[in-house]
Amino acid sequence: MDKRKKRWVWSLAVLVLAVVFVLALRYRSGGLVAETALSSEDLARIDRIVLEYGNGSLLRFHKDERGLWSLRFRLVSGGAGAAVPAGAPGSVPDSVPVRGTFPAFPGEGGSGEMQADATRIEEFLYVFNLWEISRLPSEEEAEEWMSLLDREGGSLKLKSGWKTLLKFRFAFHKGLFLIETGGQCYAMQSAWQSSTWMEFFKGGPEPWRNRVLMDFPYDRIRSVEVRYAGFPEGSPQDSLSYKLSRVDVPVEAAGKNSPVEVSRDFASEETAMASHRYSLLTAQGCVPLPDKLAERYLSAFRQVFFDPLGKARPGKLLYTLTLVPVKGGEIRLEVFEKLASSGNPAASAMLGAAASASPDSLALEPLAADIFKAVVMFRRDGNRADTVQMPYVVLDKMVKRASWFGQDW
Repeated sequence: MDKRKKRWVWSLAVLVLAVVFVLALRYRSGGLVAETALSSEDLARIDRIVLEYGNGSLLRFHKDERGLWSLRFRLVSGGAGAAVPAGAPGSVPDSVPVRGTFPAFPGEGGSGEMQADATRIEEFLYVFNLWEISRLPSEEEAEEWMSLLDREGGSLKLKSGWKTLLKFRFAFHKGLFLIETGGQCYAMQSAWQSSTWMEFFKGGPEPWRNRVLMDFPYDRIRSVEVRYAGFPEGSPQDSLSYKLSRVDVPVEAAGKNSPVEVSRDFASEETAMASHRYSLLTAQGCVPLPDKLAERYLSAFRQVFFDPLGKARPGKLLYTLTLVPVKGGEIRLEVFEKLASSGNPAASAMLGAAASASPDSLALEPLAADIFKAVVMFRRDGNRADTVQMPYVVLDKMVKRASWFGQDW
């Protein structure tokens, strides 16, 4: 091969490399970067998520063989660098999913465990299928961004088993969401989702909570008692409160081989209850209830959801609801009025002007009862309370007055 031919071949090779470089640069600049995007197939394989914040707080998600997500979390109070070392008291092991009843969240610090909302996690994971690079930094910006990530950055790992499918560091800067992966910094955007996608990276465990407060089929409930506030327990003047109980048929009437147990709740009423499975106890006495009416009422305890407490404040106690399942511990709801701002513009403006002189003056803002939601203190098995909000349209299905059961049936 003569020199001219060799020179031509080398020139062509250099040209091809230049074209490949330009196409690669355009590919990266267009946001289609393999290191930041995952396919739908990859998303479906993810069963572990590790999300660590800049101050050392840590969330570990795990999906079990049934597709249910659990979350172990550690909240760290204080500034950056306050992380709990791995293996130390308060650290969060990357272990099997949690089981059972979950405690309320710690306030400023501590660790805990909870069931996570699978729908919320699915929304979170699809961020990494839909997002893209909004812009690349200049050399000066790249240095600034990297320094910020070193000082304050959190980190995320998405795993399938023990294989890491995606990992990066992240931070917020001047309204931008920054990530660092493979030694490069990018500002990210998600054009197919609202700006709220960034909230996934800001909160602690609260946004991930499973919003189901209770989920009982009617045949899994032994009793429901509603006690209205303002009346001494057992008061004959209390015409509102009631207790609905499942009263199983006595063994003698059901047959020798019947596995049904005899209820001792209303032993003196066994004869009257022999043909009914449910009874209603009120201040006026105990009466049998038709199965269909009782089961229609108890069906209200399926898929009961709640809302986070937020800044809601409890007012006066309205009533308490106690549910005893056939299996498991007692559940108790204490329902209070929810107090909210009165919405008086003049009062709010006056108090806002005074706030600069005394921030405590905001506490004087007139409050009124919210007509849509209540504040509910929730206890299971006597454990410490977790306080949430619930709409009255949900509560009104579970809480009736005693007279409601006296309808014509």
